Amino acid sequence: MNSNIILNLLKPLILEQGKIDIKGIDDVGVRLEKAKPNQVVFYNLKGDKKSQELFKSRLGEKSNFLIILSQRPTAMVLEKNFLVIPQDKFLPAQKIICDHFFPLKRQSFKLIGITGTNGKSTTAYLGMFISTLLGHSALSVGTLGIDSFTDKVGDTDNTTPSYVDLRKILFTYQNDYKAFFLEVSSHSLDQNRLYDLRLDGGIFTSFSQDHLDYHSSMEEYFKSKEKMAKEYFDQKASLVIPKGEELLREKLLEAKVAKTLEERGIKNIPHIFKIPYNKRNLECALEINEIIWNDFKPVDIFKLKNPKGRFSSISYKDSFIVIDYAHTPQALERVLGSIKSIYPDFKVSVVFGCGGDRDTLKRPIMGKIASDFVTSGKIYLTSDNPRSEKPEKIIDDIKKGIDKHNFEVIPDRKMAIETAISNIKEKEILLIAGKGHEDYQEIKGVCHPFSDFKIVEEFLDGKKNSI
Repeated sequence: MNSNIILNLLKPLILEQGKIDIKGIDDVGVRLEKAKPNQVVFYNLKGDKKSQELFKSRLGEKSNFLIILSQRPTAMVLEKNFLVIPQDKFLPAQKIICDHFFPLKRQSFKLIGITGTNGKSTTAYLGMFISTLLGHSALSVGTLGIDSFTDKVGDTDNTTPSYVDLRKILFTYQNDYKAFFLEVSSHSLDQNRLYDLRLDGGIFTSFSQDHLDYHSSMEEYFKSKEKMAKEYFDQKASLVIPKGEELLREKLLEAKVAKTLEERGIKNIPHIFKIPYNKRNLECALEINEIIWNDFKPVDIFKLKNPKGRFSSISYKDSFIVIDYAHTPQALERVLGSIKSIYPDFKVSVVFGCGGDRDTLKRPIMGKIASDFVTSGKIYLTSDNPRSEKPEKIIDDIKKGIDKHNFEVIPDRKMAIETAISNIKEKEILLIAGKGHEDYQEIKGVCHPFSDFKIVEEFLDGKKNSI
């Protein structure tokens, strides 16, 4: 596309522009650090140091991309390849450009949103899987990336992609897939990332404490979540909630409670879906598929599976190692409670930490939960993604909730996992919580390759080879 077309499309919104010496535009993005030649990049310039420094670093390069800014940077000389538009027109401008680059055949596919503190990834994945089994090819989009029921199709930068990235995903796959099951985070709802996209249905999986580093209170956190149904639903869309979530039932009076597996006449249930929260995720995924397709047929739930990192179990001697993404108080309590109920005669140990630069109030709460459930095993306190914080400080916060002496502090996560496996006794479940599918560890702004699965596999392989 000729750059003059971009200028003409945005002409009524432009406050200022430099000399444009880019002849062709062939892509649109929102990540300035990944900006490519001949790309339009929307950059919401903020006043914080990190945002300003990134802008300065790219400004100093011989850039051949067009940057569209939400405000003019102060104390910087801009000469070419930039536009400035008002902050309140930033999303409308993105829509104008996306309508030309990524036009949607909106009636040709269903868009289903899944929000909630815990269970979004699993429910989106199960929804996609069920839809495909029903004959409606589908993708799940979220924390795990872009997945079909056979393989991974692509990656995402956030739980919920930016508006531009989401438009690009829908445009790219709309001819091959009939439904998209989209994780919708509270951050994305607060930031209006869905903008003009309307959902054909949605699920609210659960609600408990998380993200209070971002939201000012639990009330504000809930208000962000409920915006999904209040502001982004098509007129005919329905919201589904699981049975047993009384807070959601009380606050979301218009929501439809998912039928239980028993109410559907399903008596033979795979082991993984006997776990209460997995069962509720499955019930919601079945319910929303019944609603959106309106011709629901029985599904063989034995063909379904959870995504990697969601109660993934590895046999070890006469014990088990469970890897789970549980990184909130409710999620940790649910997975430990499920282990206790499924394996009542087993000891339980846990390896976990908390993320840095995030909700600090949940740290002692998670420490107490671990302390309450881990009575005969051991708690290994370690690093999660410490980010800019010192791991020892995060661990000290967790320790405030622990009232027993059955814990050990090992900040190095690899060493903590290996130590915990080495100490596994007869009939013991070791839960490695917090990272699940993640294949990196973020330390001081750098993402280092790291996988709980890989650490476990390599350690167990080493044990086999040493025999």
